[in-house]
Amino acid sequence: MDNMISQNLHGTHLALMNANTFAFYLSRGGQQGSVLSFGGGDTSLYQGQIYWTPVTSETYWQIGVQGSVLFIIH
Repeated sequence: MDNMISQNLHGTHLALMNANTFAFYLSRGGQQGSVLSFGGGDTSLYQGQIYWTPVTSETYWQIGVQGSVLFIIH
């Protein structure tokens, strides 16, 4: 699949996507505003570099994890 086709909820806009990727942003504190993007991420919703990792099982979009770090900001 070289390009994917995007269609908005009303079916009025079609566009070719530049990448076969998806991204998601989860809002905090039960607030509205979570986002699921197809074709790339929204750079206004993150800072820094994105680190890509291969999918190890396409059935569940599973990735391999060798370790993790949790930052808690109050």
